[in-house]
Amino acid sequence: MIKLKDILLEQAGKFEDGTALTASQQFWDDIKRDEGLAGSNGEPALKAYKLGDGRITIGWGHTGAMSGTAPKMGDTITKQQAQTFLEADAKSAADCVRRLLAKWKGEDNDAYMVTQGMFDALVSIVFNAGCNGLRVSKFIQHVKKRDYETAAKILPTDTTMIRGKFSDGLTARRKREAERFLDGLFVSPYIKQKSPEDRMTVANFKSNK
Repeated sequence: MIKLKDILLEQAGKFEDGTALTASQQFWDDIKRDEGLAGSNGEPALKAYKLGDGRITIGWGHTGAMSGTAPKMGDTITKQQAQTFLEADAKSAADCVRRLLAKWKGEDNDAYMVTQGMFDALVSIVFNAGCNGLRVSKFIQHVKKRDYETAAKILPTDTTMIRGKFSDGLTARRKREAERFLDGLFVSPYIKQKSPEDRMTVANFKSNK
């Protein structure tokens, strides 16, 4: 297993001003998989259906909570309409993340500097749990303190953002988001410093999940 002390400090250059970031292609691939119709390999739902919590969704997880109007039972759409909904919902989620990071930047908190993987994970979480869900979560409090490893560890069980119990599917999604959050995240001046022996790599995070 790669040890943190063996990783060069040059990797710190992967951190960028998160207030100017946009989602990567990896985000778009992941969100279509996570929000697509079950068993469809990431295809959108072209007919509205009810979620387990009673909300109605269509396309790639479009409920009207992030943008536009809420779908109704009986609604049908085309794949292009699903794409339009997805882009609007993802923009709303990304805007939420950028506003949060801009607030930290204004407070001279270096946590506004993030990797692409961190940004993608944050947008995915907002897409699913909402802007306020992220803001009130225990997870984001650790991100704000730049204690990124603790943030990633608790994310798969942090129900504060949805105020309820995770389904098996949502737990699996949160684990994937935690892995994306940690991707490339090892040594940086923006990480709260711990001894190398106490740090967690992506490899051992996956092995212990």
